[in-house]
Amino acid sequence: MAYILAIGIGLLLRKIAMKLEIPQLLFYMLVGFVLSYFTTLPYGDYIRHVALVLVLLRSGLGINLSTLKQVGKETAFLSFVPALFEGLAVLGMALLLTRMSVAEAGMMGFMLGAVSPAVVIPMMIWLQQRNIGTEKHIPTMIMSAASLDDIAAITIFSIFSGMATQSNEILQTLIMIPIEIILGGLLGVVVAKIIRPKQTILIALIALLLGYSDLLLPVSALISVMTFGITLSEQQDTLQVQKDAGSLWIIAEILLFSVVGSMISIETFAAENLWLILVILSIGIMSRIVGIRLSIKDGGFNANEKRYISIAYLPKATVQAALASVPLAMGMPYGNLIFVTGVTAIILSTPLTTLYMRKRTVDLMD
Repeated sequence: MAYILAIGIGLLLRKIAMKLEIPQLLFYMLVGFVLSYFTTLPYGDYIRHVALVLVLLRSGLGINLSTLKQVGKETAFLSFVPALFEGLAVLGMALLLTRMSVAEAGMMGFMLGAVSPAVVIPMMIWLQQRNIGTEKHIPTMIMSAASLDDIAAITIFSIFSGMATQSNEILQTLIMIPIEIILGGLLGVVVAKIIRPKQTILIALIALLLGYSDLLLPVSALISVMTFGITLSEQQDTLQVQKDAGSLWIIAEILLFSVVGSMISIETFAAENLWLILVILSIGIMSRIVGIRLSIKDGGFNANEKRYISIAYLPKATVQAALASVPLAMGMPYGNLIFVTGVTAIILSTPLTTLYMRKRTVDLMD
């Protein structure tokens, strides 16, 4: 009943947020925050995992390999360089300013290192529909890179979470990571080619099963979901599937951010040093912008376009909502600090970057 109520209120607030041009995910978090005082939202771990699977499935379905070739090396660099710069900068600051372990600092860094397709992609589609920035393929470049960026950040996050849970087998874990990535990629491709599903519900169910494939096989389950979606997008017309998946994602997004909101309390934030969090976030953002500028420096973009791309590639939301509470659930000493940092990043970055992107589209018209 709590989730039905959350979905109902969330859908209502979504309409209001769209009219006011306010990021709706902040309203979803508010729904969870308020409901937490009256009831509980159970199965949070499962909901976060399902949401992450749907994000990666949508990303995979939206990646067109032939289009990727058109936008060139800038997309390739954007897909991992900014995340690497931000993740390593946050890791270094966390080790310098706290007593976190390397595993905790790494999980914090690469939880923050992912950009949010849920915020970025709708805005880039809006630009495409109005032929803004399309001459230099800016919307396509950002959409494609944002999808790949998540995979890079989540994969490295997984490495550090593996280090945290298998501290006596770190070398073995590091050796297995590339093997699991390759096998996961192959699994997704094989499943897509053999089954060739066309119905959205069947595609979503297979993706969810692949999302748990690492319980039975030595594979990266998230990579398998991504390659499953990419392979389907190359085999068949997935426009209707993408549209249907978008509808499914609306419900998943409400549930995901409601769960995150239900975990927030005044005590949660009061227990942490917000100045420390702001310093870490600031260093991470500045490092990310450096990574973005290096990635696009040879792309022929003017100063206004570079500034727009830099801001458009900053939002935090979906991945942070799915991963920020993982260290806390694992019982790690700094789990609450990592969780609060992720939530703060969502609250600050999403409205500010969305407002900038809408108000400064003129930067792409010069």
